[in-house]
Amino acid sequence: MAGDNKMKDKILIIGGGSSAAKLLGHEKEVRGFFDEIIIVGGIFQLFDAIADIHLITEKHFTEHDMLNKGNYRKDLLRLVNFKTPKLWNPKYNIEGITRSQKTLDFQPDKLMRVGNTPALLTGGIGSDGTALGSVLLQAIHLASTHQPSRIYLVGAEMCFTEPDRDHAYQDGKYYRTAVSTHPNAAKYEVRNGIESTGYFFESAPVVDEFINNEFSKTQFYNFSGGLLKAPMPLEFSAWLEGLDRYNAFLDYAQEEEGAASDEDD
Repeated sequence: MAGDNKMKDKILIIGGGSSAAKLLGHEKEVRGFFDEIIIVGGIFQLFDAIADIHLITEKHFTEHDMLNKGNYRKDLLRLVNFKTPKLWNPKYNIEGITRSQKTLDFQPDKLMRVGNTPALLTGGIGSDGTALGSVLLQAIHLASTHQPSRIYLVGAEMCFTEPDRDHAYQDGKYYRTAVSTHPNAAKYEVRNGIESTGYFFESAPVVDEFINNEFSKTQFYNFSGGLLKAPMPLEFSAWLEGLDRYNAFLDYAQEEEGAASDEDD
């Protein structure tokens, strides 16, 4: 269950943004380093194999058919909006979850509850009438229930950086064209040369505020770039290079320890 409170020191959240594609080809290193990996929304198409939890809090999730008809992992815990479990193929490991604004007794290492349903954090109501923060904020809250010292973000730029697609997976310019007329869709906007949606422009400062306050005991790193300012920026290539050096050091230390043991014998 999502709120089992088992401690996970280093947690990676993989969102759907284009920056998540940086991980492709490095799944083994990523899986080996992180104690827990949470994927959100449609990014399961690329990283289902290395995930621990798949989080989908939107009621109007657009990839139902792809997941339902596909042959993805049946053991992976998929937390979905509590109003939608019947929409999912029963072959999958589905549990319902909902969203709630911060309660007076909010604790970052615990799930909230709405009635009998576990709930994850949202921000206030935005100008379009929807709750701000996006599934990213809910993923951060979910990760925080496992009391990590570090949370890393990728695919969380909250803006569009590729000319031919909106996400790391191939869906075309989804928000910029395909659903721009849908009544529930976030509306495309350009501000200071940055392409995004009005919803993301409003949500990014909300996520920053929660990181700086409610989740301030955790160090955040961001491989994504983009709109968020609170997490520490970190280039994935530099992190990968540092990980390679660290692993090489461990290999050397183990070889030295083995040689010393042989001499003692």
